[in-house]
Amino acid sequence: MNESEDKFRSDLNFEDGCACYHPAGNVSLAEAVEHCTEAISFARTYGIGRLLIDATQLGGFPSPTVAERYWIARNFAFQAKTLVTVSFALQAHLLDPERFGVTVATNLGMRTNAFSAKSEALAWLLTQPDPMQTPK
Repeated sequence: MNESEDKFRSDLNFEDGCACYHPAGNVSLAEAVEHCTEAISFARTYGIGRLLIDATQLGGFPSPTVAERYWIARNFAFQAKTLVTVSFALQAHLLDPERFGVTVATNLGMRTNAFSAKSEALAWLLTQPDPMQTPK
């Protein structure tokens, strides 16, 4: 396990059958996306099928443009590879009322959604099947 993986393992906590990641601080949009991408990749690599990314304490960047949302969603969907269901809790001003990013990611095979509160994000995630669990 490398240093980055050690960091994610220590930053993840497990509750209610899913992993929760809580990045925080003032960063650029590119850094915020990198944090989330690495968390999704970590979850996929280690067989974690349901991931809550609570980024409500992550800021310092403006709301993404439509083009940025497209590329972010493509990146997240590529990392998830249909094996990780991801629920995001984001600051309200970062949410797109049209859910463009969610739609792009969903069209690429990713099961995902975004909310302004961790409780809502967790509630949705818990209704989703764990793609890493094989049916019995």
